[in-house]
Amino acid sequence: MKSIKKSMQETLKIQPIEEKFNSGVKELVQSTLMEFKLNVPGTAYFDPELTDLTRHYQVEKAEYWILTNGEEVFGGIGIYPINSSTCEIQKLYIKSELRGQGWGGQLLRHALSYASKYYQFAYLDTKTELSDAIGMYKKFGFKELKVAPDHSTHNLMDHWFLKEL
Repeated sequence: MKSIKKSMQETLKIQPIEEKFNSGVKELVQSTLMEFKLNVPGTAYFDPELTDLTRHYQVEKAEYWILTNGEEVFGGIGIYPINSSTCEIQKLYIKSELRGQGWGGQLLRHALSYASKYYQFAYLDTKTELSDAIGMYKKFGFKELKVAPDHSTHNLMDHWFLKEL
């Protein structure tokens, strides 16, 4: 696995997505899911909004942030409303060379800070293969649900979490 030089890591920043980054985020999401052999129906791999995330997140109390160094996308995370009290944490992905260095936690902390201004609860779903992510969600205080809620859209997911904000 290649790693990113420390000097480059110091220039990474979290910012709202812009149209010019849509294709970079789509590539990040799809390549990560391919890496874990999750490039199948029932995952975010086939989400139609991947083509234009900037438009998809132009909904009140929704936002998508990316982790960038100049023009390259290294990570991303979104908040999207489910109802007036609950949002969904969506599409949290980090390039492999940055995993395990705290960037996923920084993105999640950023998204939860935003979500806490508008929502009482944050929901997310994931898959067993993403065990490091599951550990991070538990560390951040997400509680695992026994069954998928009605609003769950990715039917291949097998872990569902809820956090009170």
